Amino acid sequence: MPGLRFQMAIALAVLALVALGLAAGCGGDEEEATPPTTPGAPADQTEFEMIMLDNFFAPDRLTVKAGQTITVNLENQGQNTHNMHIAGLDNEYDAGDDDFISEPDTFKSGDKGKIVFQIDQPGVYDFRCDSHTVLMTGEITVE
Repeated sequence: MPGLRFQMAIALAVLALVALGLAAGCGGDEEEATPPTTPGAPADQTEFEMIMLDNFFAPDRLTVKAGQTITVNLENQGQNTHNMHIAGLDNEYDAGDDDFISEPDTFKSGDKGKIVFQIDQPGVYDFRCDSHTVLMTGEITVE
């Protein structure tokens, strides 16, 4: 019965290779699910392009100069509804009339719009999507 032992050894070897291939294939998905962190643009830039995906912004960090009027052109390339909401000078959401909210205030998949703002005081200001307040966030550094 050497033929049966040989066939069993081949079958086990094939199963081991298949298992290794599946294990290697599973590792790549985790990295793709993590949103990329993009460094801020030069501080003298006044217009930015940003896409909204499920559920992160790209880029998720901007650097601007204090006192400049900034325009961020937005496009929702995700399937979910999104927007961009910048916290005011107190870095709190909805704590006064100093917040900035994108136009339109809700983007369906494929929609485009913008947010225009000016922050006069240097600091780090948070922004988020109001539909995904924990997962979809970013920062604006004002120098």
